[in-house]
Amino acid sequence: MLNPTHAPKWLALPMLVAGLTACNPVFAPPIRSVHMGSPRPTRPGAVEVSGAAGVPYGNGAATVSLAVADAVWLDGSVDMRFVGDEKWTIGNAGVRFMLFQEPGKETGFFMDIELGAGAGAGGVDQGRYDTEEKLANKPEENPDWNNRFAFGAFAGAGAAYQVTGWFSWFLRARVQVSKAEFVPTTLWVSSLTGPQFYVGPVSLYLSCGVGYYHNAMDEQVGLLPEAGLLLRL
Repeated sequence: MLNPTHAPKWLALPMLVAGLTACNPVFAPPIRSVHMGSPRPTRPGAVEVSGAAGVPYGNGAATVSLAVADAVWLDGSVDMRFVGDEKWTIGNAGVRFMLFQEPGKETGFFMDIELGAGAGAGGVDQGRYDTEEKLANKPEENPDWNNRFAFGAFAGAGAAYQVTGWFSWFLRARVQVSKAEFVPTTLWVSSLTGPQFYVGPVSLYLSCGVGYYHNAMDEQVGLLPEAGLLLRL
C-alpha cells in the first residue's frame, strides 16, 4: 500500500502506468474509467454509438448517446475491466450540455459539461489481504470483486477546437467519487488531451493524460493513454 507519509509520491507513477497493479492497491472502482472524445456540433434526434479503451490497462466502455435537444445529450454506458485483480463492471447514465453551439456552426470552439451516476460491482482491497491469503482463507469482509456492490457519481467538462470537418483537438477532465463495500470512499481525478479524426459518420480519437485516485488507505497517480471509436447516426 502506498502511503504518502512513507514514500515520495513520484513512486506511484510507474505503478499506475503498469495498469493499477501497484503493491496492495485499495480503491472503489471509477464510475467511468474512459472518456467521450471531442465535443462537436449536434442536432436533436442524433444517435451516437461509441467504444473506448484504456490501452494497455484492459479497461473499456460501450456507450449509446441520444441528442434529445439542440444542446443536450443523454448517455448510457457500461464500463468494465476484467484484467488482473482490479476488476469492475459499472452501469452508468449521464447528461451532457453543449456550450458555444450556434445554428450552422461546424468549426471553431465547442465545449460540454457532463453529470452522471452509476452502480455495479467492483473494487479491490489488497491493503490487508494479499492474493494468496484470500485464496487460502478468504475473510467475509474481503469478498471477490463481483460480490462488492459499488456506486458513485461524476462530473466533467470537455473543450475542443474543430479545425476542419475531419479534424479537431480536444481536452477533457473529470472528477468522480465512488464507494464499494468494505472499501473507503475513493476520489478519482483525470484529464487527457488528443486529436480526433472524422471520416463521414465515423470518428477516431487518440489521447493521453494523467489520472489520480485517493482514499483513506491508498493513492496513485499515473499516465492515461486512451483510444475511442464513434459512429454517429
